[in-house]
Amino acid sequence: MTRVQLFMMELGEQLGLTLIFDNNATAMTHQDGSDWHIEVSPQEDTLLICSPLCALSESPYTAEHYLRINTELLSLGGAWIGVDTCDTINMYYIRALHDLTTAQAADTLNQLVGLRRKLIQ
Repeated sequence: MTRVQLFMMELGEQLGLTLIFDNNATAMTHQDGSDWHIEVSPQEDTLLICSPLCALSESPYTAEHYLRINTELLSLGGAWIGVDTCDTINMYYIRALHDLTTAQAADTLNQLVGLRRKLIQ
């Protein structure tokens, strides 16, 4: 088992989930129903966490509204908002893996769940 596979297995245990890690990525649904994608870079040095917020076509706001949120650096806690090629508004977070523990990753994910809740209200 690779270091990254072990990390993801332990992260799943921290979250109370079994994470199926395939091609350096996994997907999960939080108990609040939100979808999350967790990916490790091919170099296995960076963790990327992503969650779709909404489809732009279904939102009462414009893409500019969501992108303006990126200027609120302190409230985002290192996360940022982006629009993908399918016009989905996503929240992203990236972190170096070299000094990240699974407990820190689980805590970060829980904080991102709370941030996501605030962003979609």
